[in-house]
Amino acid sequence: PLFEATYVPPVSSVQKSLATKKNGINLVHGANSLSINLPFSGNYSISLFSPAGRVLSAAKGNGTSAILPINHLQLKSGVYLVRIIHSGKASTLRYLKGI
Repeated sequence: PLFEATYVPPVSSVQKSLATKKNGINLVHGANSLSINLPFSGNYSISLFSPAGRVLSAAKGNGTSAILPINHLQLKSGVYLVRIIHSGKASTLRYLKGI
C-alpha cells in the first residue's frame, strides 16, 4: 500500500492524508522526527529514502510505535519514501516536502 504525507514548513502546517484503514499505520510529525504508530506490537524496520534512492535515516525495533529521526532543514523539496516493514508486512509512505 502507498500512503501519502506532505510536509510544508513550518511544522504546524503539515498536511497528512494517510489511509489508516488499510493497515492501521499513523504518521505523527515532530520537529526532528516522524513518529509512526503501528496497529499492533511487533518487530519493525523503517527507512527514509531520498528522491535519488539513498537511505537518509533508518530505525529498527519492536513495539507499537517507532521514531524515525529526520532533520527537515537538510531535506530539499522533493518526494521521499518511508518504507515500513512491520511483522513481515511491508508498506510505503510517499513523503512530499515543499511541494
